[in-house]
Amino acid sequence: MDTIVCLNVLEHIEEDAATLRDFARVLPSGGHLTLLVPAMPALYGSLDEALRHYRRYDRSALVKLVTDAGFAVDKVRYLNRPGVFGWWLNSRVFRRRVLPRQQLGAFRWLMPILRAEEKTEPSFGMSLLVLARRT
Repeated sequence: MDTIVCLNVLEHIEEDAATLRDFARVLPSGGHLTLLVPAMPALYGSLDEALRHYRRYDRSALVKLVTDAGFAVDKVRYLNRPGVFGWWLNSRVFRRRVLPRQQLGAFRWLMPILRAEEKTEPSFGMSLLVLARRT
């Protein structure tokens, strides 16, 4: 095994630092970690609670967490800037525990905006993507 892909899982694990150290233990030197987690702790609200998230991640704290576990971070970037307002409104203002179906259907209208993110790196977003190597 030379790669671990962990997409929207780490936030469900109470001991996230121990899990990242376990990842480093099983990977050979130079092995790859691809990690996707929810970003922006200020967005944490009723939706996160309903999804049983322990946390949302801050960029610099996540880099330190991954580095302390034995990885060198090659890339870290935010994803899904357009979703931030909707998550904040639903989770922090309306305190919903499930996203309304109509809003989920609107996602297809956001796709052109999400594609634009591929060209310019956003300064904030709903998620953080980390690409790292085991040191």
